[in-house]
Amino acid sequence: MATNGWISTPNVRGTFDIIWTCVQTIILCAWVSVCVNVPAPGNSPRRLLRDKLHFVLLSFLGPELVFLLSYTQLQSARASVQEFNAAGFSEWTLVHAFYADMGGVTVQPLSWKPFPVNARQLFYLIDHGCMLYPQISLEEIEIRGQADSLSR
Repeated sequence: MATNGWISTPNVRGTFDIIWTCVQTIILCAWVSVCVNVPAPGNSPRRLLRDKLHFVLLSFLGPELVFLLSYTQLQSARASVQEFNAAGFSEWTLVHAFYADMGGVTVQPLSWKPFPVNARQLFYLIDHGCMLYPQISLEEIEIRGQADSLSR
């Protein structure tokens, strides 16, 4: 006689075991794939962990939202590369654009505290002569890439 529905765990792999394995896999995949912004100066490791957990929870509850967010970030980075390349900055790549959009480029005004700018804001400042083009190599960005021990 075939058994349909919920199967208990004692001698065989039960329904709860299958569901729990799926949940663990989804959480681990979300943890590894989510890359939060560059931390602001003074952010504690606890806050960074909280931000990452929020994104993991979001990806667990609504993976379509995370996909949409990733897609819009990609479109923004592509537009940034086109803008910079059209202005003659051919060394600006998608890596640079993502790095800037994640808060990796910080501006230090003369009479104010430093703050991050995204790629569009950076282009505006460079285009209007407010600052020089930052010489950031791909190697420098890769060195700053931080993966936690679970991601490695």
